[in-house]
Amino acid sequence: MNSLEVSKASSQAKLKVNPEVIRKSNTLLEKGKEFLNLKNYDDALKFFTKAIKVNEHNYDASFFKGVTYLDSGNPSKAIKELKKIIENVPNFMNTVYLVLST
Repeated sequence: MNSLEVSKASSQAKLKVNPEVIRKSNTLLEKGKEFLNLKNYDDALKFFTKAIKVNEHNYDASFFKGVTYLDSGNPSKAIKELKKIIENVPNFMNTVYLVLST
């Protein structure tokens, strides 16, 4: 489990997010990752966005949405998305900065 997942898990526990909501959101996240690996950025963004709509505290989905924006040549949207993570999961700041610097 990476630092973002640990922070996300503790954030969700504090907020008492329904386990079924977490499962559904994570399923959408995994589908988005599959599309990202295939460089199908449009579909990846759709699934990451759906994952966030299901569970706004799914910071992994926000992270991968930001990465997708970077990979697809849209750095301004990437920065906006990744900024949400920095604001909500401060201990993940270094990883976000590393991604933005590449």
